[in-house]
Amino acid sequence: CGHLECTSVPAGSAFEGVGLFSGSGYTEGSVVRVLFDRDFKLLTPSGKEPEGICATAYIDILAIFKRLKILDSQGIFQEKVPTAFKGRLKTVEGQKSFVLHEGENLIAVTQEDIKKLLFSKSAVYSAASVICKNKQVKKTVLTGSLGAGIVTVNAKSIKLLPECAVNVECKKGLPVIGASFMLDEKVFSQAVTVKENARVLNMGEVKEFSEKFIEGLEL
Repeated sequence: CGHLECTSVPAGSAFEGVGLFSGSGYTEGSVVRVLFDRDFKLLTPSGKEPEGICATAYIDILAIFKRLKILDSQGIFQEKVPTAFKGRLKTVEGQKSFVLHEGENLIAVTQEDIKKLLFSKSAVYSAASVICKNKQVKKTVLTGSLGAGIVTVNAKSIKLLPECAVNVECKKGLPVIGASFMLDEKVFSQAVTVKENARVLNMGEVKEFSEKFIEGLEL
């Protein structure tokens, strides 16, 4: 097999919807995509009223907030936002927040939510930047419940994915497929060989990771 580099970084629990005001795992009422065309459109799997926000939708939200200058480059809510959005900036649980939906459930993004999301996405951005350095990347494959649902242009816009991540493919179920392959003794043996030849990068020992992490905290 060819040369293989591996790493893992703690991205926190924000991408699991934990610790965020409207954060949610995947449910029929969770917002999985957010679009903007004169107004915000929150999409749920069932089409029912939003009950919470999934990680994939938070990526959309950050990209839209950046594009509409609702947030500055540091992720802080702007004092002056377009007139159409002034009524959406409110205080929620003592924090400056942007209200996306008011109904049976209040769907809002708080300043503390933004802070947690910036730390999470910066960890991914930094590790990917280090892995890609000085390499000619031909394809980038994202998987898992988050990776399979990402809108690539939004992920790059907010510095979740570095620009070196090219030809991005989002594929569902690869971890499960990989695990099922391990039931085959021959494939398992090949996997052991791959593991033995892999180079593991400890990002805590890579100076550039810290530099990229600071860069990745910006939008």
